[in-house]
Amino acid sequence: MLAAACCSLLAGWSVPPSEALADAQVNFQYRPRAEMKGAGYKNPNTEATHAYFEASHRARLGAKFTHASAPGAAALVEIQDVRFFGEEFDTLNDFVADGFDLHQGLVDLYDGESRLGVRVGRQELTYEEHRLFGNVDWTQQGRSHDAVVFRWDPKPYEMHLGLAKNLGRSRLTGTYNKAYKDYSTYRELSFLWVKRSFDQAAASVYAVYDTPKDVSTRWTVGPRVESKHFGLQSRAEAYYQQTKKPDKDAVKGYFLGLTTGKTVPIGGLNATVAGWYDLSSPDFYSLYPTAHKFFGYMDLFLAFPADTKFPGDNGTKGLHDPALRLTVAAGKWKVLLDAHYFLLTKDADGEKAIGPEVDLTIPVAVHDAVTLTCGASALVPGKAMENLKGKGEGAAFAPADLQTGIWSYVMLDAKF
Repeated sequence: MLAAACCSLLAGWSVPPSEALADAQVNFQYRPRAEMKGAGYKNPNTEATHAYFEASHRARLGAKFTHASAPGAAALVEIQDVRFFGEEFDTLNDFVADGFDLHQGLVDLYDGESRLGVRVGRQELTYEEHRLFGNVDWTQQGRSHDAVVFRWDPKPYEMHLGLAKNLGRSRLTGTYNKAYKDYSTYRELSFLWVKRSFDQAAASVYAVYDTPKDVSTRWTVGPRVESKHFGLQSRAEAYYQQTKKPDKDAVKGYFLGLTTGKTVPIGGLNATVAGWYDLSSPDFYSLYPTAHKFFGYMDLFLAFPADTKFPGDNGTKGLHDPALRLTVAAGKWKVLLDAHYFLLTKDADGEKAIGPEVDLTIPVAVHDAVTLTCGASALVPGKAMENLKGKGEGAAFAPADLQTGIWSYVMLDAKF
């Protein structure tokens, strides 16, 4: 019904082509980042690994257009260049823009009377804390989808119905789409998101259907609740998932996430202490989140359950992630200190402790439009890390080679 109503809205919308644009808002972002990698980022640090320096950038230009005679209609386009410094050896002769892409390009129609809207085109899908759907803004390229999203928001409710599809072969050229084979993408995606807001709380429900590589069907459903009662900022979410692969029985997985925190003014500072606990079962598969913000900034655990398995072994272990965060803010400065302790839900050769990770992040507003962020992380590998990553067919190192992993970066983010 929601989709049908929004389609009627789309079909009935007309804008006189002779009318001038009432508003065009242009924005630009330039974000260079220098990182010290190779000593524990995304992979365990060993005697054989070596730290190296790497610099990348994002240059993103966006424009939003609205029309004088149709205030509920808008169009958005964002183009970007993403590359590593020095990737083009000779800019005089290499003028093929390999890192140039359309990040977003869409039309958004909304009727204030019926509260119905539809967004069509390439777009970011971001919902709440980005647990199931996120734009992965930490990466320079980010994530967007070619999708149609219908929405209805009779306050205090919001409802979104999204539909997306990736083609395995171009209809025009017949060229095979290599990304179609990647596990990180999908053939079909549809989702329903419903939210109810209250004075000091909100509750939402997700229902997601998608078909990634080697999967016939995958369903993910579950609720999320957030609250600001008792001076605490709290969140609880739980998702159940059923995945069916060809010629195999369906497997069932679940995810549980809990967070609570409190802000306390101390002199001229604002200090926030928060604790959280995330549990991903051995058969719960990540959807399309911004995983970098949840499971430690060293990105050892981005894709579940693949990142909790032995090399050469089909068995996955699942993950416990109890964590604490201390945030102190004063003027233009902010200091964030995160501490994780990763454990497997199923032991690896009798061990479950992967080890602790500490992440330090210091953003400084050097200008109204410019933020400088410095960050550093360290992970001390436990016995389970040795067994999980250092044994089995395909393992790249011996368990005794594991060392404390470190990673650091400096990033400038200018937005105009």
